[in-house]
Amino acid sequence: MFAQTITGNVTDESGNPLIGATVLVTNTQTGTVTDIDGNFSITLSGEANQLTISYIGSQTLTVDAVS
Repeated sequence: MFAQTITGNVTDESGNPLIGATVLVTNTQTGTVTDIDGNFSITLSGEANQLTISYIGSQTLTVDAVS
């Protein structure tokens, strides 16, 4: 089985880090939250290739994890 660790940074429209944003591997229960600088690290396995990012008061966003 293929596994890949993805790191990233979640910010608001102004570029400020979002502390505590939820980052989930789409259609799974695998997830993490962003740190004080908006950074995260998550491991994708199998066919997983999208992340769902949510934050209280903001629109949920689904993005490609690998390009």
